[in-house]
Amino acid sequence: MRNRLPFILGLTAFLAVCYLIANLTLKNLLSEERLRIMLVEPVQEQLGRQLEIGSINVSLFSGIDLNGIVVKEKNPAQDFVTIGTFRIKYELLPLLEKRLVIKEVLIDKPTVRIAKDALGNFNFADISLKPKTTVKEVLPPDQQPAAPLPVTLIFDQIRINDLNLTFTDQTGKLPTITSTNGDLSFAVTLGKTLPEARYQGTMELVVNSEYQAHRPVLLLKGDFDNQLINFRGELNAELDKLSFDGKIANLQSSPDLTLNMQGANFSLDNLIGAKPGNGKTATKPAPPQVTTTTTNPTSPKFSAHGKIAINELRHDKLALQKLNLTYSFADNVLEISDLTAGLFEGSISGKAGFDLSRPTPAFRGQLKADKLQMAAAMEALDKPKGYLTGELSADFSGRGAGTGWPEMRNDLDGQGKFVIVKGGLSSSPISKALASLLGIAELDNLKFDKLTGSVKIAGGQAALDASLSSRPLSLKSKGNIGLDGSLDLPLLLQLSPEYSQRLQERAAFARYLADPSGRTTLTLKLKGTVDQPDLSLSGEGAGNQLKNTLESRASEELNRALSKKMGGADNQNQAAAGQLLNKLLGN
Repeated sequence: MRNRLPFILGLTAFLAVCYLIANLTLKNLLSEERLRIMLVEPVQEQLGRQLEIGSINVSLFSGIDLNGIVVKEKNPAQDFVTIGTFRIKYELLPLLEKRLVIKEVLIDKPTVRIAKDALGNFNFADISLKPKTTVKEVLPPDQQPAAPLPVTLIFDQIRINDLNLTFTDQTGKLPTITSTNGDLSFAVTLGKTLPEARYQGTMELVVNSEYQAHRPVLLLKGDFDNQLINFRGELNAELDKLSFDGKIANLQSSPDLTLNMQGANFSLDNLIGAKPGNGKTATKPAPPQVTTTTTNPTSPKFSAHGKIAINELRHDKLALQKLNLTYSFADNVLEISDLTAGLFEGSISGKAGFDLSRPTPAFRGQLKADKLQMAAAMEALDKPKGYLTGELSADFSGRGAGTGWPEMRNDLDGQGKFVIVKGGLSSSPISKALASLLGIAELDNLKFDKLTGSVKIAGGQAALDASLSSRPLSLKSKGNIGLDGSLDLPLLLQLSPEYSQRLQERAAFARYLADPSGRTTLTLKLKGTVDQPDLSLSGEGAGNQLKNTLESRASEELNRALSKKMGGADNQNQAAAGQLLNKLLGN
């Protein structure tokens, strides 16, 4: 026992000396002044933002605690990032060599505030992580700051607990993020500057948001390093769920996003709200201020691409079945290709492009429709039952610019063709006007075999060339429909013998418009608007028809009379009689 006592005393003394050396070294290396110089000045220089640290506590065994860290906005009155506690744990033995080897960092209760102002600018847009070259003032030796810390900054682990991120958008275009509950864990090796840092880790986030009375929830998991973020997750909105996965590559140079989305059934109403008037609450976003933006040549380029496949995508009364598309975004141009979907019991396919680099966004596209049921389409548009029925197939291409219909309609150019088979018109303003004008009530419930035509759009007008065929009538039209709803359409209407007889009972002059087969042809003009059409008989057209009919009948009657008086003259005499009649009629 006596032999052990000197050993124990010696070991205790040795440990005490090591503790004193380590403690003195720590106090010397990690003075508050040195830490503030090490942290505050470089961060402020890199971010261009004011950094505040409430208190710094250094303990040999517990580590270094920085409490009340605040990174200010460009306007120092607003906080950008706050951290409750920033704790650093280091290895003890390297302290004896006057080296600080950090093995773990804990960031507890960080809060990040992201905001987008009314002009569309984010509150972090002015932050640049590129090193700044500045000429520093050379101080005399007695005013030199504390020497830099001899530190090996290799972090075996950095843990972020209870991360909370919020986001607001004054333009009203994007959802508000009310809270973000998340944990991150990663390892970091720092270089001489922040962009030279090397890191890798994992993340798990739950994002709660609000948008137009709805509360979508985003679940996100992934892993990341300097150049790549891999992620997967799901978006829950009410009872709907949308899954996604992807990656972001080239983080420090030209970020490239790959995002694929899949879902069984999803309603956009739970994200963007339904249109007013259908019983659901919908808040109209504040319109953004229109500004001309220029691209900063030093800002990194961003690109994106991916695929979307959703079994049923709904918005209000509109539903797309088996939606599939491929998209890409580069140089501020969004391209959508390979678009296919089921719509109104038929199908659509097409492609589109959107140029977002211009102050007024431009677009172009092609769309094909096959066997769309017009009854279902009219129901989605809240039209009366039977308003327009039939099976529509169409092919249309166009281009234009603008973000709203009043702006787009005067800049829209396009052309296409269409056909509706086995259709009908009922209780529509135009069918009602036709039934009222001719006094034939059945025309307000018109069934037709085919409605076909072509359309060219330019200068706010749609030039229409169309024809309709049915048992009771045929109709041809070649005129203009304004994109504001105005009508300027001449109509050539031919009634069946049955309907011709009914028209003659109402208007005696109509008997002079019937051809030998009993069909009556009318020239009409359609003015007014789509919702309030003004349909009337064309005076010039009717006059020409009456003149031609009367001339034809007079010619027939006079020809018969002359032929009879000539007692069955030969063909030469009959020809002479015809010439005489033409002279009498002034032809």
